[in-house]
Amino acid sequence: CRPYPLSQRPGESNCLRVFVGVRSAEREGMPPLAAVGLSVADLPTTISLDNSSQVGPFNISSADLVRVSALVSLNGTANPSRGDYRVVSDDFAHNGQHAIVTLTISDEVE
Repeated sequence: CRPYPLSQRPGESNCLRVFVGVRSAEREGMPPLAAVGLSVADLPTTISLDNSSQVGPFNISSADLVRVSALVSLNGTANPSRGDYRVVSDDFAHNGQHAIVTLTISDEVE
């Protein structure tokens, strides 16, 4: 995979990693509560993140207020870097219920 920005060589960007995660909106800077990794070739897609997608000591049920983010990573890591593309949802209370969040990854990280 060649790490070309999406806007320059979209056909060669299909293998870039995409990270989708749910974080506690009340604990800034903490690792995600749940996450999944994909590739650009998988997009668009529908995914389901729940307690079974837990990646650390806490799960989605441990947070009242959450936000969902998606990152297209040029270097293959889950940490946003200059030139990556990212989107973050508004904070919302899931109230232990299924929530549908639609994200469009379009903001370049500067």
